[in-house]
Amino acid sequence: FSSFQYISISLQMKLSTLLSFTLLHIVYRQIFGAQSALSAGCGADYTAFDCAAPQTNADWIFGTQKGFQTFNCAGKNYVGNYAAGDSIFLSLSNLPPHNVVFMKWNVARLDDWLCDQEFIVYADGEEIFAKHLVSNFTNYCGDSNWYDGLWTLGKIFNHSTSTLTLEFTSSLNESAASESWGICGLEIYYVNGEIDLPPTETEVSTSTTNTGIIVLPSPTAEIPELTPTPTAEEELPERTPIPTTQPIPTTESIPTPIAEEELPERTPIPTTESIPTPIAEEELPERTPIPTT
Repeated sequence: FSSFQYISISLQMKLSTLLSFTLLHIVYRQIFGAQSALSAGCGADYTAFDCAAPQTNADWIFGTQKGFQTFNCAGKNYVGNYAAGDSIFLSLSNLPPHNVVFMKWNVARLDDWLCDQEFIVYADGEEIFAKHLVSNFTNYCGDSNWYDGLWTLGKIFNHSTSTLTLEFTSSLNESAASESWGICGLEIYYVNGEIDLPPTETEVSTSTTNTGIIVLPSPTAEIPELTPTPTAEEELPERTPIPTTQPIPTTESIPTPIAEEELPERTPIPTTESIPTPIAEEELPERTPIPTT
């Protein structure tokens, strides 16, 4: 990134602070209004990988040669460092009646992520989350030559079956020595009720930094049909003629003046013959009378 891009992103993060708190309030308010463990005040229906001391159990399958491992970053313990080709799977069964699932979790994205590389989540084989996570412009852990990003992510999606399989992975293409990720603090809520959220508010992503919180809402597939954009002809209102007290003459009714009419009558310029040249009086000698005979 250039210095200008860093400044631009920092400003976006500051401007979105209020929006992020509003969006999180909407999400939790909607879930509190529905029937779920959260609305009963009992906490999440399922939790895993506590950020203080994450542990694994039979619900998890690690599609990676690393298996279950943890690392500490900025005071939290994450399950990772996973990189190119690594996935971890959660399989749940005997779920209570529900029609919506809300989940949130913490992610650490470390080191050299390219702009087209994303953190990805699948639910029952269907992609429900894919996003490039920018850094916080701070090196928290990993390679000291790169900035890292610490994120809290959230996702609401439709789901009603008694089983659920989640896959956490990425589109990274290098080893953990260059780029990696880890998660902790997973919470899952099964909601049985109506959650009236616009499609663009079904994802909540926050990254806490010294400059504030940035929210990255993303639309889902349930996008309402767009209203056709009116054409230019439809957008222009009909023009009302401007009344005039007298008809506006056309170019045909305005005679074009000829050259003679355009020029004023000329005053004759006297010639040198008609203008006598005065002779100074003092220049004329006194005349001597001619004697007569």
